[in-house]
Amino acid sequence: MSTKQEQEEQEKIECALLDAVWITRWTDNKQALFAILEPEEAELSVKNIFSELNNIGYEIKMKPNNIENYSGKVIEFDDNIVKLECLIDKDNHIYEERVFNKSLFKNYDLQTDKYFLLQIFEIENGISIQIYSKPELESDFPQLNFVKEFSGSKIFKNKNK
Repeated sequence: MSTKQEQEEQEKIECALLDAVWITRWTDNKQALFAILEPEEAELSVKNIFSELNNIGYEIKMKPNNIENYSGKVIEFDDNIVKLECLIDKDNHIYEERVFNKSLFKNYDLQTDKYFLLQIFEIENGISIQIYSKPELESDFPQLNFVKEFSGSKIFKNKNK
């Protein structure tokens, strides 16, 4: 049975291993060599690897930062553009019409009332847009029932009266 001090020491080791970075390298005869690095050591190793790759001609691109996601519904399109109704703020039910080059939808069968997810990424010196067909986004665009909403309006008169 271990003492309380031994248990505490074991917990410290387990916590340290959670923060550590494990690196595996395979030898030519398929043996695995393991190294355990502290986060600071791992960061330095990764920077050195990137530096070496850059020096021999590889271009290192960082993962883009996803800054916005919008649900979009096609409201019209022609040979050059696609106009979407985009959900800008779901909590406050704010929608805006936005126009995009049709080339962004090149591989999609465009139809009115088709739904898309637009992911906006910040990249070095620019912005990137990824577009995905997402029929399940229909719930982001509630359908207005005109008869129910406006049946009591004075604008509409009942023909039977």
